[in-house]
Amino acid sequence: MHLRWAGPEDTALLEEALLDTVAPEPGPPTMRTDGLRTDPTLARYLVDFSSPGHQGQQAPDPDGRIPHHRRPFGVVGELEGRPVGLAWTVFFTAEAPGPGFVSVEAPELRVWVRQEFRGRGFGRTLAESLILAARSRGLPGLSAWVDAFDPAIGLYFDLGFRTVGAGGHSETMLLTLR
Repeated sequence: MHLRWAGPEDTALLEEALLDTVAPEPGPPTMRTDGLRTDPTLARYLVDFSSPGHQGQQAPDPDGRIPHHRRPFGVVGELEGRPVGLAWTVFFTAEAPGPGFVSVEAPELRVWVRQEFRGRGFGRTLAESLILAARSRGLPGLSAWVDAFDPAIGLYFDLGFRTVGAGGHSETMLLTLR
């Protein structure tokens, strides 16, 4: 699998990933893209990889810029030029936390692999590459919000995440990087 940084050309891929993760069961998504943009919780996961930072994630510095270490970043995995998966970060504020919120300095990690490519280790490769990028940015940690019945929860434990909160059938997890 070839890895590359996510960019503005990956907006449709990000939307596909998010639609797939909110689908209640395997098969075609039940929500449409416009539903992602109008749902206040889901819209926050539609980060902009081309701008200095995603609106609403962090107040800019006095000079109007989002600090480099607070900008969303992502990695796309490709096979023969076709995207097979995406891993990305989402920064939240204490005033508007996401479901996997642990701290303003520890973004939430999201990992998605297309259905037909699951079970081949692509998710692990995507997650590991994003963990390395987070370390190189000096981030203190990464959080994750995972359904307790999702088979991927084992991957998060294998990568060193630990459960720091639970509610319903979901777990909030944290990987300490420094």
